[in-house]
Amino acid sequence: MLGTIKHSSSRLCQTTLRLTSRSHSTASSSAFSPDELAHFNALASSWWDANGPSRLLHKMNPLRTSFIFDTIDAYALPSKTRLSGLKMLDVGCGGGILTEALARNPRVESVTGLDMSEQVLEIAKKHKRQDPKLVMEQKLDYKLCSLFDLPVPEAAAEGKDEQRYDVVTMFEVLEHVPDPSALLETATKLVRPGGWIFASTVNRTAAAYLTTIFVGEDLLRMVPKGTHSWSKYINEKELREWFIEHKTSVPGTGEHWDVVTSKGCIYIPFVGWEFCGPRDLGNYFLAARRLS
Repeated sequence: MLGTIKHSSSRLCQTTLRLTSRSHSTASSSAFSPDELAHFNALASSWWDANGPSRLLHKMNPLRTSFIFDTIDAYALPSKTRLSGLKMLDVGCGGGILTEALARNPRVESVTGLDMSEQVLEIAKKHKRQDPKLVMEQKLDYKLCSLFDLPVPEAAAEGKDEQRYDVVTMFEVLEHVPDPSALLETATKLVRPGGWIFASTVNRTAAAYLTTIFVGEDLLRMVPKGTHSWSKYINEKELREWFIEHKTSVPGTGEHWDVVTSKGCIYIPFVGWEFCGPRDLGNYFLAARRLS
């Protein structure tokens, strides 16, 4: 969760968002717990099976890509936001389902996928090699490392290109890391002015527990058991307030952000993922834009 957990007598909890002060090495070593890595390593061989354990990710992918590009078009800053030639970073890319889709988009110049699971990343690289166009265009690259291990790119200097990213994606990642606040803070440093962070995660509500864990994992086995932990879910309000507290109202930071949109989404059997329902109930997507 994004900070300190306060438990009430009803055992519902509310997260107070605060930045965790920790060293670079400590943050890097705790980007994912050993249990989380072991869980996703076990899924490596079936990652690209559209009817296998990752099928809900495959079904969610069109909604992810449309959310990214539709949001950029709707909320671009005319003087700062690039609409094409986009440089993207996909954090926690797994086997590359979203990463490949981004690389195939003609508006994208390059995509780097980061993951800490060696087995899963080998599946991503292998699947990339099966598409001659992806190999030939050389737009897609994978790195076996944590976001904390990635050097912070330099801002554009006179006569030099901007090295930071136009878009950083963090889909289905924040609920799996020990310190989401530190991960977000690092991600913001990698985005150029006019650029974006796109994230999706799950609200910490009784309804989300019912649908994602009890029904999704325990009852229907649509998601491998142990994929989610309800206590790590992050409410939409908490994620929104993190940007307000740390990236909007802090004087002298030289960096300002705006959460421009968030949408609730739900999986509808025989239909797929759709944007519908409240954004503070179950799954949701959120887009934050860097203003300066």
